[in-house]
Amino acid sequence: MWATDRWQAGERAEREAIKITIGDAQKEPKRLPVVPLVVLSAGEEVGWLENVPIGVLKNQQLQKEMASFSPLGRWIAVPGANHYIHLSQPAAVANAIGHVVQASRAFKPAPAPAQR
Repeated sequence: MWATDRWQAGERAEREAIKITIGDAQKEPKRLPVVPLVVLSAGEEVGWLENVPIGVLKNQQLQKEMASFSPLGRWIAVPGANHYIHLSQPAAVANAIGHVVQASRAFKPAPAPAQR
């Protein structure tokens, strides 16, 4: 599969898209409303990112910053997980989803200010 022209073209396009996404994400801090958020990171080094010029992704800094976009955000490095966390550690993904659902149900947003 990796030797096909079609796969290699897709791989190049994906790498370019990653560079653009990283650049956009680093422009200014983003904020979300106060919502439950869980960001999972691979516990194993993601080797295919070696050619990405920005090292913050490799050391998980970007994922940590993403978790801070919401005051209710959590960042979790999943031991034994690789890039495909849903395949390598599906229980961690299910637990994160369960946490967000439970936190969403328990969350009581502040009342909106009275309008005059």
